[in-house]
Amino acid sequence: MIQKIFINLIAIVALSALAACSEDEKFESSIFDTTPPARTGLDTWIYANYTLPHNIKIDYKWQYIESDLARNLTPAKEDQVEGIVKMLKTVWIEPYIKIAGLDFFNSLTPKQLLLVGSEAWNSSTRTVGTAEGGRKIVLYEIDHFKITDKTRLIRYMKTIHHEFTHICNQTKRYDPDFEQIATDGYRGADWHNESDQVSYDKGFITPYATASPAEDFAEMVGVMLTHTYAEWNDILNSKPTTDVGKEILRKKEEMVLNYYKDVWGFDILELQDELEKAINGIKL
Repeated sequence: MIQKIFINLIAIVALSALAACSEDEKFESSIFDTTPPARTGLDTWIYANYTLPHNIKIDYKWQYIESDLARNLTPAKEDQVEGIVKMLKTVWIEPYIKIAGLDFFNSLTPKQLLLVGSEAWNSSTRTVGTAEGGRKIVLYEIDHFKITDKTRLIRYMKTIHHEFTHICNQTKRYDPDFEQIATDGYRGADWHNESDQVSYDKGFITPYATASPAEDFAEMVGVMLTHTYAEWNDILNSKPTTDVGKEILRKKEEMVLNYYKDVWGFDILELQDELEKAINGIKL
């Protein structure tokens, strides 16, 4: 009897809820402005060339919550943004898609690109670009960028290639044997105290590569893809002054090449060549 009464009560409550939901409720206007911002010509171009085909969001209008609050930063100028996003389409998106395919690029590319106009100063150095969690890339000094500044472009591209590599590795891991090639050389957070030459001689492509195996792998790719094949080979042959350093770097190179060929199905040296053609095609 008690159970039947309980079930009846549940039914009554449910019916009351349905009745309440069916009544038309009048809501007052929001106190917030919900009008979507008007798109500029640049916004329309970004939407058509980045957001719609690749699900990439480009932020260049000031949003303090997206910025590093510990630094004094300024937003990028719109004319500067237009130049760099059109160039990145040529030297980043198109080469990757041509060599690795649209599905590869769309599924793995970082989904947010934040462009900041000013410098990001540290105590005695400045940061040109950073990457966060495999999904967001921040590029600084956009207002100082010039189409003739190949050095800055290479720095930007190294950040992008590096972060793209992390996403690839997180999706499909590289051979664990990579981590055993130079186990004694990893320094963790103390990597910044390592010099370029000592890094080379221990078999690391940059000091930052000594931070961890994951950073080591990503730095190998970042440096490889921002140099020509001839420049890359010259680095591996001439920078280390020890046979051990040269041997270790070549072993790492082989594992990087095999990873992209066996796991992702394309030759990273072909991507390197295509990236070189894209950069050379720009009137620097």
